[in-house]
Amino acid sequence: MNLPADFHFTQNNLQDYVDCPRRFQLKYIEKSAWPALESEPVLEVEEQLKLGSRFHNLIHQYFSGVDPSILIEHCSEMELRIWFNNFLSQKSISIPVIRFPEYTLAAPFNGYRLLAKYDLIAIDPDLGAMILDWKTSRKIPRRPWLEKRVQTRLYSFLLAFSGSALIHDFRVSSEHLSMSYWFTDFPEQSVTFKYDEMAFQNDRSYLESLTSEIISNGSSEFRKTDNIRVCSFCIYRSLCERGERAGNIEESEGFLDETDDLSDFSFADVEEIPF
Repeated sequence: MNLPADFHFTQNNLQDYVDCPRRFQLKYIEKSAWPALESEPVLEVEEQLKLGSRFHNLIHQYFSGVDPSILIEHCSEMELRIWFNNFLSQKSISIPVIRFPEYTLAAPFNGYRLLAKYDLIAIDPDLGAMILDWKTSRKIPRRPWLEKRVQTRLYSFLLAFSGSALIHDFRVSSEHLSMSYWFTDFPEQSVTFKYDEMAFQNDRSYLESLTSEIISNGSSEFRKTDNIRVCSFCIYRSLCERGERAGNIEESEGFLDETDDLSDFSFADVEEIPF
């Protein structure tokens, strides 16, 4: 299977493949538009997505130097104001002072590119690098579920793999790297994963195997998932004859705001590491 020449692997499309190879084929190769809802209730989900997007924008402005009191003034929704105050008052994570908000990294990998947009990369030259990811989900997913997510593995691997000198004379090391998920409704219950060389090598093997499988698959090898429950939250479920009704978001462990948000990026604006 020949992927488009400009194709890049991200946490979203790799997770789609892990969840269901057929979904990957329909979405990224055939680019099939199918109007089914992903989840119910629709209005609540849409509002949550909008608030999640606005929260990420608020945090970006905060780390870009905008006075938080000014940002608070423009939080018209009470929930957004609560989230932002939770962030300002949280003590579960100590964030290094050298910060790169909404930072995109890319690196050649297995004939294509790995690409990731980070909510925040923070660096202490003496202690190492930290990846932070903001989540507006209504509940905290189980740690084992988070640990297996492509995002957790790809984000840490790519930052260590790229060797990007984000600041002068500092190279990101797998031995001094961590990734933390921070939840707007649970400010003191962040989930942190420490990285090391063994994890780095395991993730390299995993991503090489996963991307190689996708690249080599023939059109008949993108099979439907055996996990029918996943289909409830897929826009292609009726096309695949896996039901008509969308699943209730309260029954899903996934993230409402889990997205690469890379639809309008340009590689001219990406920190790409040559090899």
